[in-house]
Amino acid sequence: MASKLRQKKIRISARETTVSIAILLLMAAVAGAVYLKQFRYDSALFGVMDLKESATSGPEQSSNETTIAGVAPSQFAPPSAEPMGPPESFDRESLSDKIDGKAELYLEAGFERLVSQRYALKTNPDKWFELYVYNMGKPMNAFAVFSNQRRSDAQASDVTAFAYGGGGSLFFAHGKYYVEAIASDADSELASAVVESARGLVRLVPAKAQGESSELALLPEEGMLSSSVNLMLTDAYGYDKFTQVLAADYLIDGTTTTAFLTIRKSAEEAAELAAGYHSMLVDGMGADNIDLTSSSISGLKGADMLGDTELVFSEGSVTAGIHTAKNREAAEKLAQRLLESIRENEK
Repeated sequence: MASKLRQKKIRISARETTVSIAILLLMAAVAGAVYLKQFRYDSALFGVMDLKESATSGPEQSSNETTIAGVAPSQFAPPSAEPMGPPESFDRESLSDKIDGKAELYLEAGFERLVSQRYALKTNPDKWFELYVYNMGKPMNAFAVFSNQRRSDAQASDVTAFAYGGGGSLFFAHGKYYVEAIASDADSELASAVVESARGLVRLVPAKAQGESSELALLPEEGMLSSSVNLMLTDAYGYDKFTQVLAADYLIDGTTTTAFLTIRKSAEEAAELAAGYHSMLVDGMGADNIDLTSSSISGLKGADMLGDTELVFSEGSVTAGIHTAKNREAAEKLAQRLLESIRENEK
């Protein structure tokens, strides 16, 4: 009996020993984990978001900087393409970092912010295009950049009233935005994706059309060569007081003739500007004065510059005229048409 009890005690002691060792090992593991944990940085303890979290839930103001009128550039991706990384944003201070060498043109025209996004074809990621959306503050500022950037080999596009393409890329004005979609090459599938993306932007971003701007509405539509419309910001036609001058070419009696206009702050300023331009031509550049006292256009002044006709007049707060016309009759006819358009649209 005593022998059996001793055997039983021995068996119990062995089991207890095994359990005790297991418990000791577990406690050692826990202690080790606690010890190592104290050397780890826990961002939650210091109120700092995890990097993955911060990428998706950052401040609203920061995310808005890379949207266009509240629309994320990713929404402009056509079905055949997808965004390559996040969009970029540049202000007046950092614009040159993105477009070094060309920033001055945009800054002078009233640039506020650029948002850019690159997209790649799903079937071939090596083919991509980048969308540059310049917020120019006002529709006419956007048009100024558009017209001054227009290339001689431009191909008309119907994406907006003022749009052209070339080499698979696309350039257009949409309200206060000037947009460039630059393709990596002239691939036809890529060109289609560019156009689809542009149409998506025009559809999703509300904007006042350039044609609704008061300056453009003053130009007569009859005979206008629409691709020639341009806005000169400074020193138009060599006259330092000619700023924000809108011009367009017209086909009049078989000849191409240019009409121009600029809106000033008052009728007095407009009249002084017209007189100053005429004086520069005649007194400063040696052009011959043209007597137009019998003209039906009140205050019309003219100059013959080496055989080319220059006309200038004012109507209300608008200074307008004809530049380097090869045919004087065509020049006077277009001047009359320009005057009528100004009067009609100022009512």
